[in-house]
Amino acid sequence: MGKSKPAANNSVFLQGELDLLFDSLDQQKAGRVDGREVIHRLEKVGFVRTDPRVAPLYQKLEAEATSGRPMDYDRFRDLVSDHAGLVKRALQGDLAVPDFEGFCADIMSMYAKTVSNKLGKVADYIPQLASVDPNKYGISVCTVDGQQMEVGDAQIGRILDELEKSGQDENTYIFFTADHGLGVGHHGLFGKQNLYEHSTRVPFIATGPGIPKGKKKDGAIY
Repeated sequence: MGKSKPAANNSVFLQGELDLLFDSLDQQKAGRVDGREVIHRLEKVGFVRTDPRVAPLYQKLEAEATSGRPMDYDRFRDLVSDHAGLVKRALQGDLAVPDFEGFCADIMSMYAKTVSNKLGKVADYIPQLASVDPNKYGISVCTVDGQQMEVGDAQIGRILDELEKSGQDENTYIFFTADHGLGVGHHGLFGKQNLYEHSTRVPFIATGPGIPKGKKKDGAIY
């Protein structure tokens, strides 16, 4: 099926640019692209589904992917044209962090190396921070182009709020723990088959029906 070109008065793209985007996704040169591939490419660069700039596009692509029918060029153009600027930059790596997957891997590594550090204290001279739980730790990143990633306790508050709103908070078991620490060089060890604190003194908190509040137990966790 032949391609029909974008209208000449398209305010976002010059003639042919949508063609180039379509061709970059149509690697089999079958004249069709899978909506799931477009979703994958957008998520890969850090565009989250709650981003209002692309949320409508994600919804359209999900509906298209669910139908099981690959998109021809005309359908692709209809779905993408309103968001073409961001899609183009995503597919071409023209964003603040071009290698977002590698960047996320570095952030995850940083988090893993620092999550067990309990030194320091909450900045209680700032009223809004004075009530923050010092045991909570997470990293959230948002670039100037809206590429986002989170790790750690970044979403705990949202999850607990939703449980409370749904009335399920009193009927739900919640467990909080962390990876049971690789040695990463402490005491000359890199694994966790040992009883040093960096491998056994990890957070483990449980709450739910039948679990006494405020009760603490001593013991190693592996």
